[in-house]
Amino acid sequence: MALFAGIAMNAETVVFINDNGNDENDGATPATPVKTLTKALSLIPADADGTMVFNGKYTQLASFEPTAARTGTITYTQKYDGVDYRGDDHDANAYTLNKGMRFGLTTDAIFENITFHHTAASNPYLMVIANYNSVTIGEGCEMTGSFQWSQIATSFTILGGCQDNTNKVKKDSKYNPNITIKSGYVYLVAFNRGGKGDSFPVTKDNTATINLEGGKLQALYLCSVGSEASGSTTVNLKGTELVKYGTMHNDGRVFGDGKTMTLNLESLDRQEQYAALEYIDVRMFEEVKTELVVPARVFESDSYTLSDGTEMPYRVYMTPTDYTTEPKRLVLFLHGLGSRGNDNSQQLSGIGAAPIYPIANEISNAIIIAPQIPSGERWVTLTGGYSFESEQTKWIAGAQELTKKLATENGVDHENMYAVGSSNGAAAIWAMLNSDNNLFARVIPISGYGEENPDTDALIARIGQTPMWVFHGTADATVTVNGMQALAPKLAAANKNFKYTEVEGADHATIWRIAAMTPGFTEFLTGTLSSGVSSVGVNETAVKVNGRTICVEAENAGVYSLSGMTVESKAYKGGIKVFELPTAGAYIVTADGSAIKVLVK
Repeated sequence: MALFAGIAMNAETVVFINDNGNDENDGATPATPVKTLTKALSLIPADADGTMVFNGKYTQLASFEPTAARTGTITYTQKYDGVDYRGDDHDANAYTLNKGMRFGLTTDAIFENITFHHTAASNPYLMVIANYNSVTIGEGCEMTGSFQWSQIATSFTILGGCQDNTNKVKKDSKYNPNITIKSGYVYLVAFNRGGKGDSFPVTKDNTATINLEGGKLQALYLCSVGSEASGSTTVNLKGTELVKYGTMHNDGRVFGDGKTMTLNLESLDRQEQYAALEYIDVRMFEEVKTELVVPARVFESDSYTLSDGTEMPYRVYMTPTDYTTEPKRLVLFLHGLGSRGNDNSQQLSGIGAAPIYPIANEISNAIIIAPQIPSGERWVTLTGGYSFESEQTKWIAGAQELTKKLATENGVDHENMYAVGSSNGAAAIWAMLNSDNNLFARVIPISGYGEENPDTDALIARIGQTPMWVFHGTADATVTVNGMQALAPKLAAANKNFKYTEVEGADHATIWRIAAMTPGFTEFLTGTLSSGVSSVGVNETAVKVNGRTICVEAENAGVYSLSGMTVESKAYKGGIKVFELPTAGAYIVTADGSAIKVLVK
């Protein structure tokens, strides 16, 4: 009897709640729901685990700010005992908000199989304030409606720390936030955003742990926002989609005083690690756990004196040597305008730097050079993509001189000298091709050609049979695809070694990653991948979509989100590559170098 009594005492309490409920009810069954979060929480013993089941639409009308201490874990869900109470219309039956709200926690919380739907036109946010409790966004969560995702106050935001005007941090708190994301769309802050009026003794010994296992991440502040109360942060990236470049932020509050930022990619396979590193500015982390070479960490710093006495900073790296078959190689990487400066760093980690990663990790016996030009300067004079009116600047001349110097010192032959460029750096490659002193045997310009002038005969003649693989996105508003679409057929007719990949839906912020992750990227540079014209639609017949299953008849195939994140890639001879997608939506599929946008339902 005592044994059974013990089991009963520890049984989890389940409380049902919806808009039609009544706080006079006991909340114990779907037919007797309560109406408010405060009442539902009061029905769960403070020292026990409990589950709140929203069995129908629930509207939060005011910020939820409990103050009583608790020790059990509360699960918030719309699915219980095999029944999904969202029905066929998740938004109509959602956890609904009609203005910005707060949701304070006094114990560990799990949200799973729940739809948060916001209807507000301004400040559409739900701010989950952890107060240093553990927060898990489990499987099956959705954030829909008018969330705008531009900032904390327009997002589904989780604050790993305390907001002191919501409720007070626990006296015995260890100040170690723990946030796990498995689904949904989120905006995260590792430590508290507040701190006014209370003293939060957060030090380097306090570590926030962020586990990113699924869903989508709009932003993550590794530190606090608006407060000095920050400790160290460890980010374990295991599968969450990073929605945009620059997703992770560190505004400097956490540097120094022994605090460390750690990025752990060890749970990802090699391709997934590429996808993450090519999208994250690793300079904000003191430690990056990965099997890959991280250029910003290993490239040596140097500078080259131009003919007018100007110093041009550059980074250089020699990849591991393979004495068996590989010749000595040299790769010049030219950055875009967004990586200009004098830090001699941004060209390796800023937007457009994605190609550096596969080059540094997949090509042996290679000297990689990455010069940087100052703010306000350009490789070619015009702002947009390459145009016949553009003039080469002293920076191109300096990059070529540096290339020849290092090639001579290291015994690199012309046929093993390659150039890769992003945006204005790609425009520089076109300018060098359209000159009489091109140094490079193979080139990959990415989103750098903007000229629509049909008089391209001289350019095509100068390029001759130089192997080149050009990438451009159809949604590029900075350097439009029109010029490349006009030039590509002519180059294809004249140059058997010309290869063109036009990516449907890719813009000027995502094309770099898609290009760098395209199977065969480095093999093309080294001459181990056969050339051939490739563009949108060329291999449409090789891609079959059936529901959420995509079948690709190609040796090298990949599936990417529209933001450029890798969903999955496969490369081996023979057989059809099958991809099972977890969610419906639009994706980019590559097949042996060509790309096409598909929709799965």
